[in-house]
Amino acid sequence: MTLKQRLSKLFPKLLKIFLSKVELKEIHQSDLKPFTELEILILEHGQLKYLEKDLFKFNTKLRAFSANSNKISYIDPHIFDHLSS
Repeated sequence: MTLKQRLSKLFPKLLKIFLSKVELKEIHQSDLKPFTELEILILEHGQLKYLEKDLFKFNTKLRAFSANSNKISYIDPHIFDHLSS
């Protein structure tokens, strides 16, 4: 069982994720799919280079997102299209 699977079983209604100084280079919608209640996602001071276009497709309750101090060179203008606020 992967870490993502274990986390989604332990915390099915996870509201906040704060990660700092993680060597994560990419994040995909499949990584966030189990966390449909997610409201806050903070991924700061890391190695992120890529954010998938439909990253938040399954996270329609997301209210806050931060990826400060990463290596992102491009963010698709439609990345937040699935969010109402």
